[in-house]
Amino acid sequence: MRLSAIHLAASAAILALGAAQPALAVQSTAEITGTATVVDTSGFTGPANTTYQTTFDLTFFVNDAAAPGVQIDNVTNQAPFIRVFGVRSDGAAAQIQADLSFGYGGDLGFGFDFGGAGSGAFGEAARGLLDPTAGFGPGGALEYAAETTINDPDTYFLFNLNFVVLSPTNFGLGSSVDYNKPFTYVFGPNDAVLDAEGVYQIDCDNQSCLQTDVRFTLTPETITVTSNEPTGGVPEPGAWALMIVGFGGVGAALRRRGAQRARVLLQ
Repeated sequence: MRLSAIHLAASAAILALGAAQPALAVQSTAEITGTATVVDTSGFTGPANTTYQTTFDLTFFVNDAAAPGVQIDNVTNQAPFIRVFGVRSDGAAAQIQADLSFGYGGDLGFGFDFGGAGSGAFGEAARGLLDPTAGFGPGGALEYAAETTINDPDTYFLFNLNFVVLSPTNFGLGSSVDYNKPFTYVFGPNDAVLDAEGVYQIDCDNQSCLQTDVRFTLTPETITVTSNEPTGGVPEPGAWALMIVGFGGVGAALRRRGAQRARVLLQ
């Protein structure tokens, strides 16, 4: 089935994504809640050319099982960190996936790679303990990122989200840098949100898809990390059909921008 044909059912499938949660061997989940500022020039989430605020619920699903394209980072004395630990993945083995739900009822999932020319996926989950002499002050940082690219001759998806926060208390975790250690934290005025934004776009060369341009900035209020035993399994075909139309891709410029922001923390 061509992507352009899939787009005929885009609106209905996006609303149905809540019933098609990613079915992967979850090692840990990070659920972040708060308020979002949404800029929608296409009318995908409401009236066209509007900016509005709504609540959001963002969940990252992280699986650190050995697979092609998965890299575990565990380094010490790397500026601006005393220590940093995390997991990265790309390609068909995308191990970090996400589901973003806005208060108006729409769900957006991303972090998957469906293969084929012009498609790809990337994910990152990391936590680090800051070096007080590095200029960021004491405490720690966490980062979650997920993106998907799909770009065939007829259709172009663009979807990317980065979430990077510094906390002078290391999120109440002391010296821990284990990205999947369970904890709950309420963000405060002393926490610095370096990056919490994303974009969702669909474009095509014909009129068979829903032209979409939605950008959003997130203001986090709480985060809950839960560690789970791997469960295995893959999405059912029906779930794939629902999820595919909800996933976008990030263009080269946004991918480079996200990678550069990640390097601030991880290199």
